[in-house]
Amino acid sequence: MSPSDLSARHADLVQKGDADALAELYAESGQLIWLDGVADGRDAVRDRYRQFFDYHGTISSAERTHQQTADDAAFDFLKIESERGTFTIVNAFVFDGDHVARHFSNETDVELDRDEVERDA
Repeated sequence: MSPSDLSARHADLVQKGDADALAELYAESGQLIWLDGVADGRDAVRDRYRQFFDYHGTISSAERTHQQTADDAAFDFLKIESERGTFTIVNAFVFDGDHVARHFSNETDVELDRDEVERDA
């Protein structure tokens, strides 16, 4: 599978909220790295995605707005619309064959529903 195909599959699974299928995109020792932490290994990655979906709720849209690929890497922006609001995720993937070896990711441009945030505080 090409880096572009893997990036597209990732976006599709984020929109579906499928933490199990997302984790399967990663190598057994794959890493998901974001500003607040690191998920080492497929099981930890699955747990991180579950936390993400628990927090944001149903994802109604995950649109790739920008993408650049190389032989074993992809960089993209995902515009996300969720129950909590709209935001962008910046992703940088490094692949080992057909699996993600390392994934650097962070949310930006967060426009959360303030009522939801206050209820959770």
